[in-house]
Amino acid sequence: MEEVRIPRSPALLIIGLLGGIAAIILGLYFYSLADGPRITSPLMVQLTSGFIGLAGLLAVVIVICEAILPSNLVINEKGLNSRISFGFVPWDEIISIDVYERVEGTGKYSVNVKGLLVGVKDPDKIMDKIKGLKRYGPSRSFRLRGSPVFVPEATWSWNQDEIHEKLQTYLTEYRKTSKSGAQS
Repeated sequence: MEEVRIPRSPALLIIGLLGGIAAIILGLYFYSLADGPRITSPLMVQLTSGFIGLAGLLAVVIVICEAILPSNLVINEKGLNSRISFGFVPWDEIISIDVYERVEGTGKYSVNVKGLLVGVKDPDKIMDKIKGLKRYGPSRSFRLRGSPVFVPEATWSWNQDEIHEKLQTYLTEYRKTSKSGAQS
């Protein structure tokens, strides 16, 4: 089977780019106000505006890096790979692929979360491969959903049903070939 690469949603990248540019402009505007007659602490205004501007610059850099080196969801005969979250998961580790939809959080902080939850045999083995800040997302997913491998709906350019169908097809094909290889 051929390798399938599912790119990130372009709308998500455009929103990130526009938000980053807006934050840079807002930071510069606040910085220009620091010398105003009603400002009692210009240093505080300058620090705040610098923080806002740097956050915007970081957002723009992340979007540019994403354009140069895209982080795709890769599906091939070896397994499932996502450079930005859970890394590589071989097919023999995958138990199930389920559609996940649930309201997470409480009160005004509740969010409707949709995606594909990939059940794995040994979640700790997957978690041990992930290092640094990348570990935060999968460990949170493991605590909330029971698996570190979660493919959110809004992140990718394909529809969730298309991704689910493709993953099920590859998983079924892998199981058929592994059974026929074990019998011969």
